[in-house]
Amino acid sequence: MKPKFQNEVTVTVRSSKTNEILFDTTKENAISDDFLCSTGNIYQSGVGGLDSPYCFLLPDGPNWTNFVYDRQNPWAPYCTTVNNYLDNTADPLWKSYSAGQSGSYTAPFGVLGTTQLFFQWSNLPTDLELRGIGLTALQSINNAGDVPDAIFGAITDQPTIFVPQTLVILPSAILVHGRDGGVGTPDILQITYTLSVVGVS
Repeated sequence: MKPKFQNEVTVTVRSSKTNEILFDTTKENAISDDFLCSTGNIYQSGVGGLDSPYCFLLPDGPNWTNFVYDRQNPWAPYCTTVNNYLDNTADPLWKSYSAGQSGSYTAPFGVLGTTQLFFQWSNLPTDLELRGIGLTALQSINNAGDVPDAIFGAITDQPTIFVPQTLVILPSAILVHGRDGGVGTPDILQITYTLSVVGVS
């Protein structure tokens, strides 16, 4: 019997040279009971607004061994730094959702059911051994709707505090090629989240 609500994430890696699919998987993701977003909305757009939630890419490392996601006290063993600090024309390891596959920024405000969030990276700064993927939302916004740079370490290049509201841990790391100082050819990483909306406020 299928669960009443399905929260799946699809991870696809494509070659930017040939568009060949190098990796493709769909997994159920662990999700917290309440999904918070900046200003209380899953989707938000407009002047001074944010498109949220944000998707974070988490690298491989020994701290994933025996790690178990705790929905009551969500955290991830690796956080994300600004990572394009020395190559700021590259993509960072976090992004807001794109209208590319959902087709619209229209908010499903007050509507229950499922919604999709699509994220794409095509210009990562270095090769990435991807092991975890998570969504989280920015909870610290000033009255103008601006994101303080310190949240992402964009000024200080400090690690970002990451509390995942969903988390997908891959069985083993997958290699996503990056720019490597401009001498490499980056792969295209595409992530599609399906979220079940079970309650609104």
